[in-house]
Amino acid sequence: LLSSQALGHPILGDPAYGYYGEANPNGGFSNTMIRSISPTYATMELRDNVEKSVKESGRTMCLHAKELSLNHPVTGEWVSFSAAPSF
Repeated sequence: LLSSQALGHPILGDPAYGYYGEANPNGGFSNTMIRSISPTYATMELRDNVEKSVKESGRTMCLHAKELSLNHPVTGEWVSFSAAPSF
């Protein structure tokens, strides 16, 4: 299982899979390997600035799905939801 954190896109404020979370950094991959997989991998300066901003705002996990679609579990109808993030 490869988390979004391992590709350089962690869940902000997540104590396990955030930039400085307890989980294995980069999912055990080297920075070189991660760069080849994900060219948008964040720099350490950006990581520091983002983590500082999240902590200063008092937020915890900043996880958001802009769009979500699924089959309704009761009706079986395909339903879609969309919402802008609050952060």
